[in-house]
Amino acid sequence: MEYVLLLTLIVILIVYGLLAILKPEIGWENSEKWKTLDAEEASEAYLWQVRISGVISIFLAISVLAGILLKIFYFS
Repeated sequence: MEYVLLLTLIVILIVYGLLAILKPEIGWENSEKWKTLDAEEASEAYLWQVRISGVISIFLAISVLAGILLKIFYFS
């Protein structure tokens, strides 16, 4: 029960990471499109940046999960 907050964080990071990798244009439409006058789609640089941040967030989630599992099964 003491790991509920961390497990919630892991789920959020994995969902964000998967969305960022699979559909990076969603973030652009919601946060960046209004800043440009005639842009129809995000640039390739932006899409790659979002995909890389998705990979990093999934890696972070896996690292936190590994830390929890180590604490539970190895250091207890």
